[in-house]
Amino acid sequence: MSSHGNHYFTMVYGVLDTQEHRLRLTIAGHPGPIIIRPGRDAELLDAPAFPIGIVQESEYEEMVIDLEPGDRVYFHSDGINEEKNPDAEQFGRQRLGAALHELQRVSLTESLDALMQRIIAWRGDDRFRDDLSILAFELGA
Repeated sequence: MSSHGNHYFTMVYGVLDTQEHRLRLTIAGHPGPIIIRPGRDAELLDAPAFPIGIVQESEYEEMVIDLEPGDRVYFHSDGINEEKNPDAEQFGRQRLGAALHELQRVSLTESLDALMQRIIAWRGDDRFRDDLSILAFELGA
């Protein structure tokens, strides 16, 4: 990738085993998932690793997450936690995890809509500086 102008990309590669309730992930320079388990604090999972294309001989580890029915898993782009308010303070992963924890009593779809409204309120408008991408799923019974 360096022969084309030092390009790189981040990624999360995962496989969800719905029979064993197990999620296997490999992360390359991307924010890790946030796990919301009923009645528990948010789990901010990170696996420090270089984005693809930065270091030629990078090694990437597999993360294994055991899930239970009712657990929610949120994947997001860094644009969400790096979004700033008018005082130049980032939304941050801690605030993101806390918001998702507070929203666990509403449906998964409603949690995503409410989260976007919180980010808009944090920013003061809806003209974001970066992409805001989020993908979530909830493990059923």
